[in-house]
Amino acid sequence: MAYLPDDLPLPRTDEIDTAAWWEKIANNEFVVQQCDDCGIYRNPPAPLCNECLSFNHHLEPVPNATGKIYSYTICYHPVHAALRDWPPYNVAIIELDDVSQGTGLGGVRFVGNIIDAEHEDLYVGMPVKQTFEERGGVNLVQWLKA
Repeated sequence: MAYLPDDLPLPRTDEIDTAAWWEKIANNEFVVQQCDDCGIYRNPPAPLCNECLSFNHHLEPVPNATGKIYSYTICYHPVHAALRDWPPYNVAIIELDDVSQGTGLGGVRFVGNIIDAEHEDLYVGMPVKQTFEERGGVNLVQWLKA
């Protein structure tokens, strides 16, 4: 069973700034955009580096990505009709290990769900590892307890 219901709207995978990223994700390749000029990583993918303002970048593979919960919440209120009868679910911000977004800024952050944890087991700083979850033909980046 998917962590969230199948009739929940899916993200757009064809937007110019993110299409290449979604293509890699569709092939089960976890990647993070990296500036070719200053080396800073960023998420979400964007045309311009917010550190040095360069337009030069590539998608850097991050195999076996790990991180820690930076923040999380448990959602009880349905924000979409598809969630009306769905049980409460978590939404977490994950800060990646070893993928810096700049001096003193910590790791690059991703939003997702911890799909194998009970709500009471979640805590800030909890180690997690990246996984994929297919829904409606789209691979989503999700997280498991590490």
